[in-house]
Amino acid sequence: MVDVVLKCRCGAVQGMARDVSARSVTRAVCYCDDCQAFACYLGRETTILDEYGGTEVFQMTPAQIDIRRGTQQLRCVRLTAGGMYRWYTACCHTPVANTVSARLPFVAVIHAFMDATGVPDNHLGPVRFRVQGRHARGTPPYRTVYKGFPARMLLRVLPRLLLAILRRQHRPTPFFDATGRPVVTPHVLAA
Repeated sequence: MVDVVLKCRCGAVQGMARDVSARSVTRAVCYCDDCQAFACYLGRETTILDEYGGTEVFQMTPAQIDIRRGTQQLRCVRLTAGGMYRWYTACCHTPVANTVSARLPFVAVIHAFMDATGVPDNHLGPVRFRVQGRHARGTPPYRTVYKGFPARMLLRVLPRLLLAILRRQHRPTPFFDATGRPVVTPHVLAA
């Protein structure tokens, strides 16, 4: 396991992803229209999305994330009132992560926030899943791109998620306060 530096493009927000390994993290690429809309909202499509509209994420627990500097720069947007919390920095519009709720020990850290320079790829693991391919721009040339979320992905993620719930790894979290409210009021985009 290794620790991976987290930082925004301008360096105002910095932290660490702890105990990252191919076993503790699921690396995926999501082609969903919501991830694409988030990149568009930030005005960073060319640096967030791959050529097919995919966003690379690293799924881990909130307890693995430690933001040490610049927390006042964190902002949050939800594409709908009940949608995911999509975190980014106000300073340079770097996407940080996606979360579902304060109680669920799940965070998808976006590749643009991870500085994996010098971290061997085997520590990060391979891209295990390419999901929501029905929203891809064109036809990605990869061997397997799932139209939705495959059962195989759920079979990998759910046991780890249940174990994280039992271990109460939803805390500490830089995204929600002790009462479970987001640390900043999310901006909900109009339909």
